[in-house]
Amino acid sequence: MKQTKLAPLLTRIVFTSPWFLLIFLIVPGFTVASHLLHRPYHQNLLLINNISFLVCIALRLCWYLARLWCTIRYGAGHGRPQDACELELAAATLRERLSGAGYRFAAGGGYGEKRDPGYFGTALVYAGLLLTLSFGCYDNLRQFAGQIVTGVGDPVPLNEARSYSGETLVGPWATPGTLPQLQIKQMIVTDKSWPDGAARIGLISDEGIELADGFVSPGKPLHYQDYEFHLARFRFRAAVVVKEKDQKVFGGVIEFRQMPVRQNGFDYYGSFPRTDAGNVTGDAWYNPGTRSLRVIAAKDGKQVMDSTLQMSVKARENQGEYGIELLSLGEAPQIDVVRSRHMRLIVIGAVIALLGGLLRLAFRPQRVWVEDAGEGCRVKTAGKSAGKLVRVLGKG
Repeated sequence: MKQTKLAPLLTRIVFTSPWFLLIFLIVPGFTVASHLLHRPYHQNLLLINNISFLVCIALRLCWYLARLWCTIRYGAGHGRPQDACELELAAATLRERLSGAGYRFAAGGGYGEKRDPGYFGTALVYAGLLLTLSFGCYDNLRQFAGQIVTGVGDPVPLNEARSYSGETLVGPWATPGTLPQLQIKQMIVTDKSWPDGAARIGLISDEGIELADGFVSPGKPLHYQDYEFHLARFRFRAAVVVKEKDQKVFGGVIEFRQMPVRQNGFDYYGSFPRTDAGNVTGDAWYNPGTRSLRVIAAKDGKQVMDSTLQMSVKARENQGEYGIELLSLGEAPQIDVVRSRHMRLIVIGAVIALLGGLLRLAFRPQRVWVEDAGEGCRVKTAGKSAGKLVRVLGKG
């Protein structure tokens, strides 16, 4: 008896229940929370969740497609309502009239349903999700993403982990060993042709053969085989020394980041790295077009100097007891190396799923349960149209 009840329950959970799919939102929710709280989490956890979701969706699609041409699609045991109405009309007569209205009854005549486009919409939902998840999981298995920060000069081998800065994402099926060398040939911070900046890069094989050459700028990557090369931003660094009465009170490298809005002729901002020596703090602004640097330094919270320096023109300045010197200035583009994704197919799958969902919402299932009740019959309905039709036919 338990097995008899358990089988329909498992079938309903695995193949038809929409609530069961909510279980696959747990891992994405945990991943987002961990990222926001800066907590560590396993990168493959989300991939395993999505593959499991993919298997579930594939099973459901097969289930719906297998029943697409059947007389009975939903089945009497699923979603049976509790409320019933009694009619003075004989059950056989009601079934005959419902059949004339397009309803099809199972063997025995106790349950019937009308074909509706919404069933096909549900199949479309699962077909679209299957397409999106299939290519999404495939891309995640092959994903590769890394950052290269290097200036104009010799090529950098992209197939070596030491060439990358920051965290590198490498999927289980990734093949970074096939990547060529990257060379920065030219860097354009900004001009009329490239208002957002650009970098000319070349891809070179281990044998020294040039495989690709072109400019990259924000939003305009260079494509090579399955990879994309994006100019994320420019990185600027300034090595600065501050002295008080010829005694060094600060020495370090300032990292600059682009400001949302240009301020006082400067596009990039940075601050002194923290140091215990001299209690000196400072803010700095940089203009890559003129290679000029403005520094405001303070000691113990009191401003001691405000100086504007320019590499190769005015690299040092003294103000009272304090002096500042610009030792070096580094300029390099950050090139993001990522494996291309099948975004077009992923979006197409999402659109198919959305259209299927709208179709399902527009056409709800229309189902009836009919049983004898003395000289009349007892009827249960699911769907507004089914209930309305039964009431009309019961009066006829």
